[in-house]
Amino acid sequence: MSLACGACGASSPPPTSPAPAPSSGPAPESAPKGAIHGGSLAPVEVKKALTAKKDEVRACYHALLEKSPKKSQPSGKVVVRFTVDESGAVEETVILNETTLPNDTAQCIADVVKSVTFPKPTGGKARITYPWEFTAE
Repeated sequence: MSLACGACGASSPPPTSPAPAPSSGPAPESAPKGAIHGGSLAPVEVKKALTAKKDEVRACYHALLEKSPKKSQPSGKVVVRFTVDESGAVEETVILNETTLPNDTAQCIADVVKSVTFPKPTGGKARITYPWEFTAE
């Protein structure tokens, strides 16, 4: 069995919708698969900070796989909206309705997001929506 995590690796595809706020930063293929609202935080910085925690995010999914029967390995997505305060700390996480994996898996990922420190956003707090997609193959 192999694990595919759409947002865990450095080679994840570009955003599908909605597009992140424009920036003078890197090319779109390095932008995260999410949206940024309010304050400004470079999409490449969001992706870099979250990618640094990819092993912890994968551990949340692996815990679900261990509890599931071998013949019906779950796949799905977790969508988390979080607010990065002026210091770069995550002050709030919300699991959105588009989430299709069990709540304990989603909460585990939201807890990992809470531990991430981002660069300081410009223009105030940044609210970010970020999806993770998992497939057991």
